[in-house]
Amino acid sequence: METLCIPFVCNILPIAWLYDAEIVLDSIDESFYNCISDLKNGYMNMYPMLEFSDQVIKTRKIISRTSVLKKDRAGCLFSGGVDAFSTMISHYEERPILFTLWGADVDVENKEGWNVVSEHINQVSKAFGLEYAPIKSSFRKVINEMALNEEIAKKVHDDWWHGFQHGISILSHIAPLVIEYNLDKVYIASSFTSEDVGVTCASDPTIDNFLIFSGCRVIHDGYENDRQRKIHNICQFRRETKIPIEVRVCYESVNGDNCCHCEKCTRTMLGIIAEGEDPRDFGFCCSDEQITKMMQAFKEIAYGLVYPNRIWREKTYSQIQNAFKSNYKKDSMPDALKWFWDYDCKKLNITENRDSYAQIYFDFGNGFSEENSTKMYCWKDKINILKVKLPPETINIRFDPTNFDCECTIMEVKYNGLKSEKTLVPVNNLNQGNTDVFLTNDPQYLVPISRNIEVRELEIQYYCRALDKDEIIEKCNELLMQEQEINNELKSKVLLLEQELKILQERKSLFRRMKRKLRVFDKN
Repeated sequence: METLCIPFVCNILPIAWLYDAEIVLDSIDESFYNCISDLKNGYMNMYPMLEFSDQVIKTRKIISRTSVLKKDRAGCLFSGGVDAFSTMISHYEERPILFTLWGADVDVENKEGWNVVSEHINQVSKAFGLEYAPIKSSFRKVINEMALNEEIAKKVHDDWWHGFQHGISILSHIAPLVIEYNLDKVYIASSFTSEDVGVTCASDPTIDNFLIFSGCRVIHDGYENDRQRKIHNICQFRRETKIPIEVRVCYESVNGDNCCHCEKCTRTMLGIIAEGEDPRDFGFCCSDEQITKMMQAFKEIAYGLVYPNRIWREKTYSQIQNAFKSNYKKDSMPDALKWFWDYDCKKLNITENRDSYAQIYFDFGNGFSEENSTKMYCWKDKINILKVKLPPETINIRFDPTNFDCECTIMEVKYNGLKSEKTLVPVNNLNQGNTDVFLTNDPQYLVPISRNIEVRELEIQYYCRALDKDEIIEKCNELLMQEQEINNELKSKVLLLEQELKILQERKSLFRRMKRKLRVFDKN
């Protein structure tokens, strides 16, 4: 079928444009073929500093089926987050089919994580009376994202997945299903708004809205609504319909639920509270005490005691602040959040963490080297999951969790998908219980691998907290104090040894005198 190749083509189109490559096909859908130049224009306008080559598709046949298709249904890409829920309820009367792609955010080999996601969306589809159609694809496995990050995305201060790949790559998986489901439109939820000037993202209306396959058009939905407006719409829909809504927003939890303490959970919970609702009614399982602690932690973050990642946006929290002022009086605000009423959101500490990376070194018998290593982006102050395929000739492995001074906790190690009881061996650390402190931008672990089992894949789950300047100074001072204590202890031991040596020397002298006396007695 002429649409089966579309997921593959969309996945590598940006690569072909940027590397002046050619894609050769036997046949292709006409409406998709005709939209490719418009897709490229979207990328070119987004990244004018990059050079995109001309048309890269060569095919024997261009086939049109639009005239024979009965298309009268809508589809909706659905992840379970705020954006996806907002789009789904906005078009609820159209009874859209919910499509979710296993292999996008959840690794195609992560069955446990996918089961959590799939079960959640199954519950949503039943609650809303909508059809659910999961899709499984290994599309992220066939390209080298790290190399593309280094060679291309780094030039525009983004990463390949966010800046170039995920929009049309995810959408393209609907193409082979258009005929089966009689689709005439597919909605994809916006992540940003028209006010986000200067933001680059692979999913953008200037790209998505020009994607067509077999006459089915894509609609980049909700671009006019900021995140707080979407939360408002979700809360209002739930109040009016009584249909239960549990959003899944967390990017830190490894169980697929909401951790209730990361920045994104905090931001979403605050947005729900600002609308006068209880986060626990929207999928956040936490106690009153936990919610209070979350509010207190948010204050610490806002005042710069924690360094948030690039998702922080001054306007996002200004919108939450405005929602509080619309729905509360200052005196009725939760006590832990009253400070936020007059807080200047321009003071929020916005930092970019994408210069942080972990590195795996492979020893093939000649030691560790940069040449035989691979880098992967990692996040500061959150859980990271590193997965890597091992070359068959590997005999030793070194793992550098990041490239900054840090506290690191190894949470779990898996070999070939199975949890291991073996622990990583820190090389240049200070040990503090289960946490290793590294006062260096080159922290290192040795990874034990069995000689009796062929290890094909290594997975390391770890938490890395960046140490700030004051903490580094404090820990260095602790080390200096420990050094002084050790030096004092060594001096005491040296003095004691010197005293013992003096006693031994006196005894040795005594023994010599006794030997001389014995010789005198022997002569007599």
